[in-house]
Amino acid sequence: MSNTTPQARPVIQALSEGQLPVNTKLVTCSETPFLVRVVFPGDCYGRLDCLVHDKEDALVEFYDASIEDTPRGYFVSRYYLETLIGAAEPTDRVRIEGLLLDTGDHRWSLDGRALREALAFALLCAYRRQSQLLGKALAKLDSIHP
Repeated sequence: MSNTTPQARPVIQALSEGQLPVNTKLVTCSETPFLVRVVFPGDCYGRLDCLVHDKEDALVEFYDASIEDTPRGYFVSRYYLETLIGAAEPTDRVRIEGLLLDTGDHRWSLDGRALREALAFALLCAYRRQSQLLGKALAKLDSIHP
């Protein structure tokens, strides 16, 4: 039996077919639907997408998709991808149960399964993005004649 949820399967399938989705939806054990978005360097983000991400590490944004405040939903939280990876690493005495995104609403938390899905999506997007950039760089290198 697979642990992949119906919400995650299309994302993984799309990535395996070479398509790079902008975001994905996941549902937590509290039934809260979240939209997860990965923001890469050079991408717009923030309120009305008025900021440009200028750091090296990708950002992972979480929106409450049940609140139709914007096309993405209601913004809840944003983390650097590296921070989420570090937060998901269990220690000898602690097993990661999830992540509290915001204390303003008890539904704004990810259970362990949803956190793993969000990280898997973000890492697959990052891997795919790096592969595309590497492919472009190699193509440029091939076009240079000695």
